[in-house]
Amino acid sequence: MSVTSDKGVFTADGAKSTTAKTSLGTGRAAVQFFSEPNVFGTATIVASAGGVTQSLRITLIGPGPPAKITLTTDATSILVSGTTKITAQVVDAQGNSVANGTVITFTPTLAGTTVTPTTATTTNGVATATLTAGTVVGTTGVTASAGTAAVGLVSATTSLTVLEVAGITLTAGAPSLVANGSSSTTLTATMLTTTGATAPDGIVVTFTTDKGRFTIAGAKSATATTRGGTGAVVVPFLSEDAAKVPNAVGTASIVATINTVAQSTQIALTGAGPPTTIILTADATSISVGGTTAITAQVLDAVGNKVSDGTAVSFTSSLAGTGITPSVTTSKGVATALFSAGTKAGVATVSATSGSATAAISITITPGDAGSLEFVSADPTVVGVRGSALTQKSTITFRARDINGNPVRDGTQVTFTLISGAGGGETIAPTTVGTVAGLAATILTSGTVAGPVRVQATVTVGTTTLSSSSTNVSIAGGSPSAAHFGLARQFVNVAGQVFLGIKCSVTALVGDRFGNPVPQDTAVSFETNGGVIGAQGKTDALGIATTTLVTGPPIPFVASSPDAGTDARTGFVTVTSVTQGEETFVDSNGNGVFDGPAEFPLATNPELDTPEPFIDHVTLCTELLRDGTTRACQTPADPTLFRGVAGNGQFDATDRFELFIDANGNGVWNLPNGIWDSSKPIFTSARVLLSGPTVLRVTRLQADGSCQGDPSGFFVPNGGGVPFCILVSDPQGHPLVSGTTLTVTTTVGAIAGTSSVTLPDTQQMGPGITFFTFSVVDTDPEPASGTTPANNNPPVGAGVTVRVTSPSTGTCPGGNGNASFSFSGQVD
Repeated sequence: MSVTSDKGVFTADGAKSTTAKTSLGTGRAAVQFFSEPNVFGTATIVASAGGVTQSLRITLIGPGPPAKITLTTDATSILVSGTTKITAQVVDAQGNSVANGTVITFTPTLAGTTVTPTTATTTNGVATATLTAGTVVGTTGVTASAGTAAVGLVSATTSLTVLEVAGITLTAGAPSLVANGSSSTTLTATMLTTTGATAPDGIVVTFTTDKGRFTIAGAKSATATTRGGTGAVVVPFLSEDAAKVPNAVGTASIVATINTVAQSTQIALTGAGPPTTIILTADATSISVGGTTAITAQVLDAVGNKVSDGTAVSFTSSLAGTGITPSVTTSKGVATALFSAGTKAGVATVSATSGSATAAISITITPGDAGSLEFVSADPTVVGVRGSALTQKSTITFRARDINGNPVRDGTQVTFTLISGAGGGETIAPTTVGTVAGLAATILTSGTVAGPVRVQATVTVGTTTLSSSSTNVSIAGGSPSAAHFGLARQFVNVAGQVFLGIKCSVTALVGDRFGNPVPQDTAVSFETNGGVIGAQGKTDALGIATTTLVTGPPIPFVASSPDAGTDARTGFVTVTSVTQGEETFVDSNGNGVFDGPAEFPLATNPELDTPEPFIDHVTLCTELLRDGTTRACQTPADPTLFRGVAGNGQFDATDRFELFIDANGNGVWNLPNGIWDSSKPIFTSARVLLSGPTVLRVTRLQADGSCQGDPSGFFVPNGGGVPFCILVSDPQGHPLVSGTTLTVTTTVGAIAGTSSVTLPDTQQMGPGITFFTFSVVDTDPEPASGTTPANNNPPVGAGVTVRVTSPSTGTCPGGNGNASFSFSGQVD
């Protein structure tokens, strides 16, 4: 069955319809029906079931006139000028809330007391107003009335007390605090009324202070509200840290205020008191002879506060021979002194005194198995890298003593570690060893890299570790290696046939088989077959030895040449540097040492085996022709061709410009011996060209690429050009020295091709070095126009100048001398 209604509801949440089932065997169903607030009239209720409907009507009667008022106030007492809420609940005779909008009138009885508003209307049977006390103290009645004489007048009365605060009692939990930022107390303010009654809840009390604070954040004011019927409030009060806040020490004046009534109290904020207690601790209460430990004194006043910064604390030790910092001032209540053990074992009583406070602590000085550890020696202090001729092992020795300076008992364990190394695989062994007569030693074995190495020794006694470090042991580079022996020249081309006494540096770089610089002051000798050279040098820390080559006689030439003055082999000086070292080998397993003939493969690398050092005079010369073929150099030299020069790779006893170092003193030059030599004179060579004076030739460039013919009398046709050759060299066809400049100018037309060039430092000859081409070209051709043929103007005379600038000087590389050549022709 379904049921609906146009007024009233069937559920508490306001449903206007519902359903119900008939009771078993009765054919009846029941539902609950509720009225709605302020909904009056006739409700029509319709029930439907199986297509059959039936309705009934219920009259909803509105509330009756006010019959009862219940009057309440939020507070039973208030202060003068205070307020409280008044609530009137109005019902009819049946206890239903009166209709909304019913007018309620409020009337106070105490003079000066007012109600706002004086009339209020109900909502759901409730009307409210605010009562405000005046300045008159006493009990006030409040009446709420509703209705009229015609329908009946209903009223209710209640009362409350109007009080006045006569004073405040303000007390502090402590009369004083230490101004350390952590001490605190409480403040209690109790209100006194004129009648002696307890002050009501809800009264706000304001606190202020000129020193100290009410919160951790540093607030100088606070408020609190009475509650719980106590008539009192409590707030915290904290000190400030005098070490951080200026003027934190002094008397704090604290004021509590309610309206115009105030009360104050004072709290003394003091600095820390005088020292009363010292708490003494030590970093270690047991140390070995010669050891140290820190002694810390925490100094407090009578109430446990840290004493002021700068408080003096004196320290003493009872054991003769020991030492301690005599006086230290506190910082944040702490003073720390350093205690030093003497040379004798025993127990030292360390005392600390500050004012009347004193404390003591015992420090035990133990003999131990090892009281000290010291470095004794490194023998030798310089070793060579692995595989070098120098010894590669150094014995590093340390001594352990007891507290009385005697050697520790045999067998005391000493541990060794590398604390700085060259990084080339150096090792120490053993890493742990027992002492004998107080001494313990380990062996340092070098690796493949030169550099300083230090070893640290440690002895552990209980929880104490003693340590000592060696001085540096230098791992020096090994023997000079032929693979790392080179020679550098300041300049490869020097004007040595022009200027006597030009000084140029020659530098030898000497390394061991691992690329390390050889030991400093390794001897290096120098030989030359031309000029003069400093014969002996010594390497520096980087393996560099430098000497000076001075130009002068002899100037090497080939005796078989019909004209040495124009032979391309003339002027090449060979400089050879010699030192005692080892031949190169192939380290196939990477262990850094020579392991036998398999690592000296002469069948595939014959150059590894070297003869006795010798100077190989330049006797061979080859020219590269334009067709790609080669020939022996011609005399005079052809500067237009590239060429290569060399010695014959062996010592020639009949050549006065060759010499050798007779290492074994047998009077003959010895060829390679077919075996690897770990110590023999090794050498490296480099050539310096001593070039001669400038020779400048200018010719015509022919169609076949040859250079011949007088350049003078040339004729440049309209819009055309005429090519020329420049041959610039010394008499042997060698290039001129670095910095030499070549310029070409013309008075008419322009220069195409080489017009300006600065020569590099080279021994090579050929195009771009000793051979250049250029053309004089017409840059302003006259085209034909109509019936007028091209080039209607007569030719103009042109002067061409080729100039070489290479001033003679005694500063390396010198100069070959200036030269110029001028010729003329015509440009159409």
